[in-house]
Amino acid sequence: MNKNMLGAGWIALCLSVIASFFASGVIAQESSLSPPESPIVLHVSERLMASAPERSFAFDIAGLERLGTIDLRTETPWSEGAVTFTGVRLRDILNAVRARGSAVVATALNDYSVTIPVEDADTYDVIVAMRKDGRLMSVRDRGPLWLIYPWSDRPELRNEVYYSRSIWQLKSLELLE
Repeated sequence: MNKNMLGAGWIALCLSVIASFFASGVIAQESSLSPPESPIVLHVSERLMASAPERSFAFDIAGLERLGTIDLRTETPWSEGAVTFTGVRLRDILNAVRARGSAVVATALNDYSVTIPVEDADTYDVIVAMRKDGRLMSVRDRGPLWLIYPWSDRPELRNEVYYSRSIWQLKSLELLE
């Protein structure tokens, strides 16, 4: 066997391993979602049945922004006065990945997690905020992502239930049945 044949065989083997990894559903991207080109800030996964393969999606800031952003001006228990947050509606993220399920487990960088009913995303303009008063949020400023409810527009949300769902330093969303 010559070196060219060994090299070609090695390349074919590597390509086959890579293809099977992506085909396994470990990281799936819907055709309408672009793969991340910058650091990943949000993972969205779904495993609705134990026997079903997990579907997983990764977003960078640009990928989230491509889903469409809105501004939400609201007061929070953690800030002085009203703040303008810019982000993607939670329901738009769930729609983009064709999510199914009744709840989402949101997890922060420090592994704090909270379960949020999908109904919240459908009923309120809950956003996954990336910007606070026009600037990207750092980890020190509760970023890079912060789940924000429209407290100023919806007084019924001003209670501990919804405050506890407003997870900052958000890193992942996992859909549940």
